[in-house]
Amino acid sequence: MTRVPVGVYLLQFQLGDDWIAEEGRFCTVASTEHFEDPLEFDGSGWEVTLHPVVGGTAATEPIPPSAFRLPAP
Repeated sequence: MTRVPVGVYLLQFQLGDDWIAEEGRFCTVASTEHFEDPLEFDGSGWEVTLHPVVGGTAATEPIPPSAFRLPAP
């Protein structure tokens, strides 16, 4: 991602199968989650993995699929 404004963000993500680009959704949703702690973005960059990592410091929790929204293009 580029041109992300400095700020505090709650990172949500959704995993699934068969992405429908025109509709901005998966045919089959496997999980919808968010990181428990907000990310403080200062413009220098972040690296995030969407799967558990040994020694990782971020926890995620499930959210309802209806709570997941893609940003406007």
